[in-house]
Amino acid sequence: QLTDQQTTEQITVLAAFIVSQVVRYSHHELAFKFSQNEITAEQMIVIGYGSAAVQQMSIGSDLDLVFVIDSEDLSPDMHLFTQKWVRRIIHHLTTSMYHGKLYALDMQLRPNGQSGSLITTKQEFVKYQKQQAWIWEHAAMVKSRAIYANTPQSQWHQSLRSEVLQQKRDAQAVDQALQEMSNKLDLTHQHK
Repeated sequence: QLTDQQTTEQITVLAAFIVSQVVRYSHHELAFKFSQNEITAEQMIVIGYGSAAVQQMSIGSDLDLVFVIDSEDLSPDMHLFTQKWVRRIIHHLTTSMYHGKLYALDMQLRPNGQSGSLITTKQEFVKYQKQQAWIWEHAAMVKSRAIYANTPQSQWHQSLRSEVLQQKRDAQAVDQALQEMSNKLDLTHQHK
């Protein structure tokens, strides 16, 4: 019999496996329509936040995901492909099954902010995190992990995460910003 911790770890491992299969399948689907596409499935980095990052998912957990493409510069065609690719991934992950949706997705942590694109390049993601991200977005990085990535991509994410979390900050400003975000979230949940 599995302990609670083992169960949450297994559910998280399963979710990461499903995400990896959906990423590859969605790429394969679109590759037929975009015969000139130069982006490979291995260039996608999926960063999980919250319970998916710390292996504490339960049956009802949603997935907080951010999509980053491992490419320095995207042509307009490549950018269009990556946007459609992420939309396909989202479509498959939120598909209604017999017992409900496969996963609820939380896409509030957009790679370039809440109103930003669904996917961004590594370079743009780094720039956003270092120059524009809100304190609460940095706080979210405490519980973040690349759940679909190769070893160098995972190392890149861990390095950026460490750099962001080790920035010098004013404790009072951080506390105030997180309190404001917590109040906003409380209001949002009350209106649902």
